[in-house]
Amino acid sequence: MTTNDHTTRLFGENLRAARKRAALSQQALADRSGIDRATISLIENNHENPRSDTILRLAKVLRVSPSELWSDPENADKRGGGVEGDVVQKAAERRYEPIREGHLHPGLEELLADDRTRLMLNLTAEEEAMLRSIRTRRDAPLGREFFLDVLISYRRHHS
Repeated sequence: MTTNDHTTRLFGENLRAARKRAALSQQALADRSGIDRATISLIENNHENPRSDTILRLAKVLRVSPSELWSDPENADKRGGGVEGDVVQKAAERRYEPIREGHLHPGLEELLADDRTRLMLNLTAEEEAMLRSIRTRRDAPLGREFFLDVLISYRRHHS
């Protein structure tokens, strides 16, 4: 299984578990998030990778952090498919450490190091803090485009 397949499977399992914890059907989640029910089904069944704006919308409706939907907690109940409240939080704290100042994720470092891009983006202090707060595995393959997508989604939802 490739890293991308593993990541897609984790997201799908965690999405399904969070949806069930919220006592929502796929249709109810679709109605509340504005995402097509078929898309939710494809994501839960590991047939589609969600876009960053989709992740943010699902997390908001389910009242979980986006990183919780991506997490792979070591002690989670694998039979149930993933997310289990405090277990997830504790595992996430162990495995997803905030990147210390001066040790940015390579994709974000590339984005912030380019003065021309920073000028064109006109990043606010709040937006930069939000981007810096994203917690991932150190080996997560997140490039500059990922952080641009997150910024665009953030601006759409906060305008």
